Amino acid sequence: MVMKLKNRTKYALIIVISLLLLGAIIWFVSHNADNQEPDGQTPILGYDQQIKNLPATYKSGIEGALRDMIAYNSAEPNAADRVSDAVIRDGSTTQREAIKGDRYEGQFIVDIESIRQSYLVQYEYSRLPEKDPQSGYPVLVTCLPENKLIYGDFICRERYTTADEKVRDPIVSKLPHATLSFRLSADATGEELILRAELRIPAMDLSGDARSRRQTVTLYKREVTNWMESEGFDPADYTITYNYLNDGRLRGTHTEP
Repeated sequence: MVMKLKNRTKYALIIVISLLLLGAIIWFVSHNADNQEPDGQTPILGYDQQIKNLPATYKSGIEGALRDMIAYNSAEPNAADRVSDAVIRDGSTTQREAIKGDRYEGQFIVDIESIRQSYLVQYEYSRLPEKDPQSGYPVLVTCLPENKLIYGDFICRERYTTADEKVRDPIVSKLPHATLSFRLSADATGEELILRAELRIPAMDLSGDARSRRQTVTLYKREVTNWMESEGFDPADYTITYNYLNDGRLRGTHTEP
């Protein structure tokens, strides 16, 4: 009788332990499926097959910047962390030699069917380690014009713009505008419309003496006004504030009325 009681107690203990282990396993699997920690990047399908000559650090930067844009343009929390179908659009990949034997530029479009969003990815790189533009702005992810959106307009917003929708100046509809050299946005928070130009100058372009740095900044500023003129706007009609970033630190502020 005592032996049977011991056996029953043993079996009951085994069953309880088994149920506890099973419950723990189920909780762990479900918890991790629903609450995975984001890795800070959105993987791009086909990247390695189509983008051949960029180092791994650029891939991480591109996928990280893409995730940030998706998160910024998604109302649902953690939507960016669940995207797994980002793919490079066929025929959208281009590369060119910007400076012979030195600097190269490229771009491609990423489509994400699950959230019906698309973005333009631009990058700049150098095959010479000492001239690697990673210290500047080698990667840029921006919105596409409406005629390039294959899923329809999702009201894409660029990051870091303060444009006020009440402003009726036609240039506001063109902003923000970003290239590898600058980002131009409209600030309508005051009584006067001000254009904010952030010059994207790599550190290596600012490594010379004071005169050389002034000439470099002037060239980048000219790219801003050249774009405005190409769109039919006279820079003299606007107040433009120029800033530039060097290694993530704001350097220099200049306003031209």
